[in-house]
Amino acid sequence: MVNKFWLYRLTFVVIAVIIGANTILGKAIPVSSQDSEPTIYRDLAWSPDGTQIAFTFGSDYTDSDIGVVNVSTGIITNLTPEMSGRQDWPIWSPDSQHLAFVSTTFESADLSQVASETWIMNRDGTEAKVLGETQSVKLVTVGFSPSDDTILVMNEVVDYRTRVYRPAVLALDIQNVHHQRFELPTSGDLTVLALSPDGSQLAFVTTTGSDDSIWVVDYTGPTFKNAEAVYASKHWISYLGWSPDGNFLIFGETDADYSIGVFKIIDIDTGEPTLLSLHLPSEARFPKYAPDGSRIVFSMGDPSDPNLWRIWSMDSDGTELTNVTTEVDGNIHTDVIWSPDSTSIAFVVTTTTEDYQIQSSEIWLIEADGSSPINLTPR
Repeated sequence: MVNKFWLYRLTFVVIAVIIGANTILGKAIPVSSQDSEPTIYRDLAWSPDGTQIAFTFGSDYTDSDIGVVNVSTGIITNLTPEMSGRQDWPIWSPDSQHLAFVSTTFESADLSQVASETWIMNRDGTEAKVLGETQSVKLVTVGFSPSDDTILVMNEVVDYRTRVYRPAVLALDIQNVHHQRFELPTSGDLTVLALSPDGSQLAFVTTTGSDDSIWVVDYTGPTFKNAEAVYASKHWISYLGWSPDGNFLIFGETDADYSIGVFKIIDIDTGEPTLLSLHLPSEARFPKYAPDGSRIVFSMGDPSDPNLWRIWSMDSDGTELTNVTTEVDGNIHTDVIWSPDSTSIAFVVTTTTEDYQIQSSEIWLIEADGSSPINLTPR
């Protein structure tokens, strides 16, 4: 069985691809040779106007860039060719005109000492600038406020590889006028955080090692208030996401030996949980609502082969289970995102050995019903 560390890192970190060089902004995206490490792609983010998909790419954990691929033309652009260190976690502004991301340099051989900054740039990579102060812990972008004027950033502190975070959030003004830090009211460590579609609430998961809890806090301008724990579990809460109307939270819940794997939703007003999927046929992770609320996509393993994962979808009530990527090669399909109009999904196809050594992978686009698959990054 695939272990917890691998799956969590796989969805957010491990995505490799071998592509032809694209010379943009004076620097070519590198091509992996047979003797070099494969280029890792991760952190897919679809622009709200539907025209581009942003991503992180690089062949080394400490050195990566932010790129975009035009969905219509397939042209790939490196937006940060002159920046050193690790650039990751790109997020789009609501008007699709800006990208925010995190830039990190590692100042010790064991990668324990870092200098991390939040940056913002135009969608073409121009006019990049730092927001706020340099932090001595790894940062992760969370989202823009709907008004485009504030970016929420989460501090990482416990373990950058397994993604356990300090319970604090930074609110950065994109005009760089001010920034505020908010300590979340919990004694546990953060593992997941999600901003509601209208930007008015922040949901997060905390863990004490034996218990996981889901919290919701109101966010108004630069202030947070009315924090409330809405759900507690003895199992691992592996993902957290909002429904498009902001009324529900969806999450995955799995026990330590993976004998239980279910999706649940919580009504924000009542706090009542509802079982969304009755014991899926295999281990499943990271459910995401379509923007129109009609379907949910997720990555699920093959019960007979722990090295085989596909993208599946189901109706928002948990019915009509469909294997979306059955016709696409590669053994691990993950990092799935919806198009803004809910008609298509993009995802990463990774090919690995039996012991999970990455050989190659690609970014693919497919219709929501599984038709018309397109490789956006052909070799």
